Order: sequence, then structure tokens, then C-alpha cells
Amino acid sequence: MGIGRQGKDFHMFNLLAVENRVNNFHLPNDKPTKTVDELQLSELLPDQEDNNTLKINWCTLSAHILARFLPALGFLVSHVPKVVEHKYMAETRKKTTVVQLGVLNHAEDKEGMPHIITHEHKYVPGQNRPIRIVVVGDLLTIERTSAAMEDTRNAHTKSGCKEGMIPAIADFHLLGNFYQVNFI
Repeated sequence: MGIGRQGKDFHMFNLLAVENRVNNFHLPNDKPTKTVDELQLSELLPDQEDNNTLKINWCTLSAHILARFLPALGFLVSHVPKVVEHKYMAETRKKTTVVQLGVLNHAEDKEGMPHIITHEHKYVPGQNRPIRIVVVGDLLTIERTSAAMEDTRNAHTKSGCKEGMIPAIADFHLLGNFYQVNFI
């Protein structure tokens, strides 16, 4: 393709909202329970009960996989649990609610990200005391989101500072590739 015959390049940003089926409203949101100085590293590490639970869960999952994929153990499939039971089973069995929030005609670059995060911030509940929401994307999107939020840090209002948005990595491309390989 010659210089004069190049196609136009369109960049758009797709916004989706995903409902959190397992809520954390019972957790305190006003202050931390301890400061970093008071927190002992051992409190973050798994204890013996956690390790035992993990071993049992791995055994359950491994037994199901072996029974399902090894013909010699196929007779065990109906006797081995398919999932690890937990207290949020009812919530995780429900279909996830996904809402389309629009497609923005902006690129994920230095010029487009301020428009994108301003639009995203409209969905943060509580403008005076923002309730935190997680904003996810692939690594590059989150790097650019964080940089655009950093540029607004000195704004005079919480809304101007884009408070309440927590950038986090969620690699949808990897998940899409997984579905494509396994289900197409």
C-alpha cells in the first residue's frame, strides 16, 4: 500500500459496567483497622488452617480433572464434586449482569485519556464522598488511565481529582484467546 492509499485509522473506547455479584458492603469503608506500622507480616501469610483448606480444594479439583480426562478413571466422574463448595455459591451461580455504557470516539493516548476518565468518573457514586469503583483494562490501558488520573491530582475538587476510581489490570485479551481456543 502506498503512502497516498493508506486507510483511515479509527480509535474508540468501549465502556462496560459489570455487577459485583458478591458484595462487600459488610466491610468497614471509613478507616483501616490497623496502620501499616501495626500490621505484622505474619497476619498476611496463610496459617495452617488456610493451607489445609487449600490442599483439600486442590485435591477436589485435581480429582475432577483426572476423572474427566483420563479414560481409565472415567467411571469416577459422577462421584467426584465438580466445584469447591463455598459460602458464595448462590451468588456465583447467577448470571453476571453486564451493562454497555457507550463507545467513546477517543483513542487511549495522551489526548484521549482525559476525556475517557472524565466520562468514566460520571459513574462513580457519591461526588462529595466518592465510593470507590474498580476501573479495569489491559496493562497499557491501566498505565494510561493512571497517568491521566495523576495529571488531575492537583484539581480543587474530589470530582476534578477523579477520586473514587481504582485502576486495576484485567487482561480481557487473554480471556478472549482462551475462549477462542477452547470453545470455537
